[in-house]
Amino acid sequence: MAAKIINTSPIKPRAYRVADFCAAFGIKRSKAYQLIASGELPSIRIGRCRLIPVDQAERLLEGSE
Repeated sequence: MAAKIINTSPIKPRAYRVADFCAAFGIKRSKAYQLIASGELPSIRIGRCRLIPVDQAERLLEGSE
């Protein structure tokens, strides 16, 4: 049986992968990509990985009031 690794690092992430962003903010993947395509949610691409900076995600949340 493989041991489960638990991340106990005090370092906070600086960016979300799209799946992690969706889970954290409770939205569907298609909506996240719509927000990215419209420019409402800035993201960066590193290789094949799309990342959403945490500060940009928070700004989106603050602007939805």
